[in-house]
Amino acid sequence: MRTDRRRPLAAALMAAALVAVALVTGELATGGCGSESRGFGVVPGKGGADQSLARACRLTERRCTRCHPIDRVLDAHVSDPADWELYVSRMRRTPGSGIRANEEAILVRCLVHHSFGAQAAR
Repeated sequence: MRTDRRRPLAAALMAAALVAVALVTGELATGGCGSESRGFGVVPGKGGADQSLARACRLTERRCTRCHPIDRVLDAHVSDPADWELYVSRMRRTPGSGIRANEEAILVRCLVHHSFGAQAAR
């Protein structure tokens, strides 16, 4: 009985093409099916946010989503702003996190703002 070796290759190429199309159209980034992507939603001038906070939150989204879905970060139950410092420090030391030592305070500022409001993030 002869097996067709081209079928697994064709299936792999088809899967790669589908992923490429999903990336281009944004379906993977938004969760598919047209659902909106969640994020920190920090807009300068809104809710006490300034440009640096908006940049901090964009960086936080990029760094945190290397290892976690954004929902895990957004829905984290943190009881004290200092806890974010501990979490970010621990995550920075995790291989592959991409977090630099000089970015810790920037990420913490965004996370504290998200969890505790603008006054706590100053």
